[in-house]
Amino acid sequence: MARLRFPALAALLLLALIDTRASTAPALPSLNRFPQPRPAEATLSGIATVTDGDTMRIGATRIRLFGVDAPEAHQRCLDAAGRDWACGTVAAERLKSLVAQRVVVCNPQDTDRYGRTVASCSVDGRDLGATIVSEGLARAYERYSDRYLGDEAGARASGLGLWQADSEAPWDWRRDRSKVRTIATTPVSPIDDTPTTGNECMIKGNISRDGRKLYHTPDMASWSRTRIDFDRGERLFCDEAAALAAGWVPASGRGR
Repeated sequence: MARLRFPALAALLLLALIDTRASTAPALPSLNRFPQPRPAEATLSGIATVTDGDTMRIGATRIRLFGVDAPEAHQRCLDAAGRDWACGTVAAERLKSLVAQRVVVCNPQDTDRYGRTVASCSVDGRDLGATIVSEGLARAYERYSDRYLGDEAGARASGLGLWQADSEAPWDWRRDRSKVRTIATTPVSPIDDTPTTGNECMIKGNISRDGRKLYHTPDMASWSRTRIDFDRGERLFCDEAAALAAGWVPASGRGR
């Protein structure tokens, strides 16, 4: 029994040494010290007020719907019978009806050059972008996203809204309007019948088959498809006052 005393004592000393080393060892780093994933940008939600067919505001935040492009407020399009209609106004009114007194939930995607939050938005789980594109009241903005191309294809096949006829795309309409804002507006004398051939005047005065003198401004749906034949006496004007004084009338008045 005496021989067991020393091995037992040695074992106790060894255990004490291990316990001392463990107590002085550096602590393992806490899991909380590791970098945590960045939270996604917070969603926006609330009652929205509509600016136009693809733009609205929630509180102080201006929101541009992601992946779609609706007609501008003053843009006009053609219907199946070739008559123009206020597609920009109709698109805005439709968006208003979709969000009226309902909570709109938006997931921010980006910020555009105008400082607006670009976001995909929904009401009661219904994607607003998909809705207006599928109804033909906006185009899929393929330049930025292909998300709504299928919705657009369906509207086009059914001839809905913008797809009733060959209407100008919103981005082309804005480009044409931008040109008009930057051109010189040199007055044209009503007694001067010399046709204007330069690019400084963009109101198109053409003569219809029945002899009526009709002018087309860039915000009319008929403007982009109207060609001027100076040999027939058609001409360009720099402003509507000059066109009216020369005997032309607005083309948008046809059929009304």
